[in-house]
Amino acid sequence: MIQSSTQAAQEVATNMGKAEDAVHSVANMTITEAGKTTLTVNERAQEANNELLVVAELISTCFKEVTNNIHSVAKEFERTDVELDSSINDLLRYSGGLNK
Repeated sequence: MIQSSTQAAQEVATNMGKAEDAVHSVANMTITEAGKTTLTVNERAQEANNELLVVAELISTCFKEVTNNIHSVAKEFERTDVELDSSINDLLRYSGGLNK
């Protein structure tokens, strides 16, 4: 029987989902600005923090898309495995009937 490893795909997708959750939690962090100072460094740090949050959200979205794609491909492979197995078994039954 031809068989894909949907379990392995599910494990990868689960681990990626956990990573996506971690990145998403970073992307949703609130960063408190030091408002009582006028140092240019604080402004630059705040800009860098904001950029980090945007990048973290983009990474989170990408992880989510990849995880969904892994699930989708695993289901398609599983469906194809069932179809191929059925076709191969039908061919074996047919060819076995001709040899008798």
